[in-house]
Amino acid sequence: MMKIENDNQTRFLTKFEGSSNDIYRLCNFLAYIQKPHVSRSLPQKISYFWKELLESSFVGFGPNIVYLKSGNNFPSSVEINIFPKKIYSQIFFLFNIFKKILYRLFSFSYDKSIQNIIFNNITGKIKFNSNLFKMHPQRYLDYFYLLNQIERFKKKLIVLEIGGGLSISSLILNKEKLLTKYINIDLPNQIITSFLFLRSNSKLKIALPNEVSIKNIKKFDIILLLPHQKKLLRNTKIDLALNVSSFQEMQIQTVNEYLSFVYQKLKKGGIFLSLNQTISHYIKNNIFNNYNIKKFKIIKINHNLPFEIKNPIIKKKPNFRRTFLNLVK
Repeated sequence: MMKIENDNQTRFLTKFEGSSNDIYRLCNFLAYIQKPHVSRSLPQKISYFWKELLESSFVGFGPNIVYLKSGNNFPSSVEINIFPKKIYSQIFFLFNIFKKILYRLFSFSYDKSIQNIIFNNITGKIKFNSNLFKMHPQRYLDYFYLLNQIERFKKKLIVLEIGGGLSISSLILNKEKLLTKYINIDLPNQIITSFLFLRSNSKLKIALPNEVSIKNIKKFDIILLLPHQKKLLRNTKIDLALNVSSFQEMQIQTVNEYLSFVYQKLKKGGIFLSLNQTISHYIKNNIFNNYNIKKFKIIKINHNLPFEIKNPIIKKKPNFRRTFLNLVK
């Protein structure tokens, strides 16, 4: 396993301590995504959100250390210091300390409101995990809500997630002993973040995209894939598919291609859960009503999520409102 370490000298980055083998594997992945056939296969049209995220992402290496700056902010991470002058750097640093103090004060009351507002309204198999919640509160709540919408878990699940980011859903299901295999299809910078996060929080066998083949896919607990590698799943059927706050960042054509792919890969009776902006803030014409879900059986559509009623983290502008979708094949 890796370990997340942060100190004053690396306050603008998240520092992961791991083995030389972890670093070797990541370097091989970085070399892999530079190959022409791989780089050409990545989405060419991306939202301004992803453009800014990619431009501000950073990964660096030291002796048994990986430094990461990504859009998935860990509690101990802050924005990278973009100010060259010392005085601006100090102001920027003090501003972030102020933000953290407010966040801590807010979190205390927020924890209480979660128990009163959410836990009393959501009952299910998944138990609240305070350690995972602290890692990324908003994203953890998303998955806590989503996974508890499944009425009953009859068996361990093979899970496919589109744009899983930190892959936090796999850790939730694994801790509940409900995970057989987890597959995350994502972009390269998110694959790196997911790998580091998972290696720091689990002992699951993880495969990076350049390490996966049709022959060895059964050997791993976690499969991280790039979008063009969907063909490697031709012999794989899944029980549960997920998408949280990532369809909203895609062209609607791409969303519907993924919906068709998910339908194809789901077992009979398999479930698809989605939580995305009803009207995309990032992509024009990406509207929930344009999702092609005709083949699925609709179990539930919810435009009023219980944990967003009093959640100031979620902006209240109309184009930030989200819709929950529960579909069955």
